[in-house]
Amino acid sequence: MSSDITRLDYRALAVRYDLGTLKQGGDLQLNANGGLKMTRDGDLQLGDETHNALHRLVVRWQFNAPALKTLFDYVVQSPEIKSRYTDELNELAPRMRMNSEAVERWHEIRHELGVEEYGPEAYAGTIMVVISALLRREWEDLNKPSTWDTAGNLLAGQSFGTVVVSAANNFRHFDEWAATADATEQQMRSIRVLAPVLGLALDPSGKRHPIRTNVCPEILMTLSNGNFETLMDSFFGYARSLAGL
Repeated sequence: MSSDITRLDYRALAVRYDLGTLKQGGDLQLNANGGLKMTRDGDLQLGDETHNALHRLVVRWQFNAPALKTLFDYVVQSPEIKSRYTDELNELAPRMRMNSEAVERWHEIRHELGVEEYGPEAYAGTIMVVISALLRREWEDLNKPSTWDTAGNLLAGQSFGTVVVSAANNFRHFDEWAATADATEQQMRSIRVLAPVLGLALDPSGKRHPIRTNVCPEILMTLSNGNFETLMDSFFGYARSLAGL
């Protein structure tokens, strides 16, 4: 077994998360006409619908996990990098009047601080989009069970799936949210999920709503406690519960 959590093989993931028949493997299925049974998008169906949904989830997780971990590490490490840059700015300040090199370095650091401000937002948002897409695909392969909002362990009353989908919506539309004094009902569907997770007070009507920036880094840290393995465990725990296991 690989020591890299992102490189766990298929069987190791099935055993680690107790993913039902995936631990033994599955066979191709036949349709009513005796031909090979296909998924709705034209793939061969492996095992029953639950097996097939989890099979696809595991395989796609394996393909995405190394990149997700790289993005995750950037988000987690960014505050320390920003702190080092800020300390350097404070050291440069007394020398800037008399030293052109200090002024040039000051501008370079200000630029790098901007990178560290926006980079984690983009990377955390990407993580949310990828994870939400994986889980929504599983949900659809399971024929859209009614447990999307209630499966698994809840955080501030919200399911893992609901939180990541709402965070992905925030990533895509936070500029629109910022420009809307009173949130629309469509925006509120995500804001109502994210606000309690972030510990923010929220007017039920959406007036002067509190989420007007990209909050994906904060959501990511809340879901993971800064540990990729914790995020991974929560992801598969939710996926397992969504599949009724």
